[in-house]
Amino acid sequence: MDKIKLRPYQDNLIDKIYNIWDKDPELNVMLQLSTGGGKSVIIAKIIQDLREEGHKIILQVHRKELVSQLSLALCKFGLVHNIIAPTNVARQIIGLQRLEFNKQFYHSNSPIIIGSVDTINARAMQLVNVLNGIKYVITDEAAHVLKENKWGRALKLLPNTINIGFTATPHRLDKKGLGSETDGIYDKIVTGPTTRWLIDNKFLSKYKVVAPPSDFAERIEHVKTNTSDYSSEAIKAAAEGSQIVGDVVENYIKFASGTQAIVFAPTLTIGQEMADKFNAAGVTAKFLSSLDNDSERFKSVNDFKSNKIQVLLNVDLFDEGFDIGVAEGKRIIETVILARPTMSLGKYLQQVGRGLRPSPNKEYAIIIDHVGNVRRHGLPCKERKWSLDRPSKREKSKSMVRTCVECLSVYDRTETQCPFCSAPAIAKSSGEGRTPPVQVDGDLELIDVETIREMEAKTVLESPDSVAQRVTAAAGIIAGKSAAKKQKERIETQNLLKDKIAQWAGELRANGMDDRSIHKEYFLRFDQTIAESLAEPNLQMKNMIEELDV
Repeated sequence: MDKIKLRPYQDNLIDKIYNIWDKDPELNVMLQLSTGGGKSVIIAKIIQDLREEGHKIILQVHRKELVSQLSLALCKFGLVHNIIAPTNVARQIIGLQRLEFNKQFYHSNSPIIIGSVDTINARAMQLVNVLNGIKYVITDEAAHVLKENKWGRALKLLPNTINIGFTATPHRLDKKGLGSETDGIYDKIVTGPTTRWLIDNKFLSKYKVVAPPSDFAERIEHVKTNTSDYSSEAIKAAAEGSQIVGDVVENYIKFASGTQAIVFAPTLTIGQEMADKFNAAGVTAKFLSSLDNDSERFKSVNDFKSNKIQVLLNVDLFDEGFDIGVAEGKRIIETVILARPTMSLGKYLQQVGRGLRPSPNKEYAIIIDHVGNVRRHGLPCKERKWSLDRPSKREKSKSMVRTCVECLSVYDRTETQCPFCSAPAIAKSSGEGRTPPVQVDGDLELIDVETIREMEAKTVLESPDSVAQRVTAAAGIIAGKSAAKKQKERIETQNLLKDKIAQWAGELRANGMDDRSIHKEYFLRFDQTIAESLAEPNLQMKNMIEELDV
């Protein structure tokens, strides 16, 4: 079997994990890597390395579909392994091994084990001998792992082990942390290159987002829910009576006709209705759900890979971790259609990431957003800071994008015109943020001198003594002293904000960002220029300091 060559950044990430273990071999490590960055290959390579050192390893996943995916990844490295799964699933996986490699890589006594967390928990008593002696536990989609949930229960069956977790999105809606000092088990996090870097270096595909008008998107915003994400009941309530079925089919034909597409449907009933309408329109489509048996799901996915099916629809089945590859000589996923709203950043990034795998005949991926997910979470390549800590309570409410009124493309709100059709940026609503200045402070071009002077003048705060004199003359000594005190506090806060901005900008500059890009990034974050921020009232400046700390 040919030796698998890893990409330089994949080798670098593995080295970072090993460097952590060189200092402390008992630490649990999490690796974050954007969807499509090649987690499966890294997992297989680490397992190969650990096995060469004589260790026994278990790879646990959260869905049986992923057992198949990662089993084939191990096969590419020639790694014989045991499979803990229902008998019919194990047989199907072995069949796929033989189909793809003309041999099987399954052996019940292998020291490399792969299985789903549910099966491991359910068969705990039967698996005592199999699980005995395991040194390393590798977990895919490790954002699920908490000390006290089913993942934690599975790990308690494997005491004195070292854990490696993999995820594209170390983020939880329940605000729990993944670190060992909070709610999780991991001691260190290693972060991979950003989605933007992967796109720029051609490891991921370019993309285009379109957001057609949708009554479903408007309905879901008015549905109240007590859960961290939209509940199935809330989604159903918003979807019923909406035009989402017709919209999805119509806009696929309009924006992505003929492409291989994945649709994330809102409900089982609507998903099937969409599939029926696609087929009626002459587009071969299949809807899959957790209710379908394993054989049907395997067959449908393989038909999609071989392009026998053009549109594959699902409800929460293909978002997390499930990598739908492509058969040799066939077209890869070209379009992702979002018809399932979510408050989960992780779910959103997993969904759009399904379409970012590059291929020679694919100019860019098309993302059609019917439910406001891109407006809710930002573009896929938005810079995000990942941590094992509990998420901050301060949630960003401002939209990071705007929708072109001409071509319906979605783009960064700091742009002054649509990058796809060149139409001028026009804010459709207050939710999209105001139209950005052609240039922001720090780049004087196209801003008249007088405007610059006015912006800078507003940042020079009146002295406390001057405020005291002015207010005393108008309202008396006591009011003057109070006003002077407040002005002194405001000046102190402004100085703190200046220092914080300088620190923040310095970090970005050290990472290669130029000054104009830094100013644009600030505008994107706060919907105002740096000069405008420094002229804000005391409380608003304090809020910005907190935000920059985050």
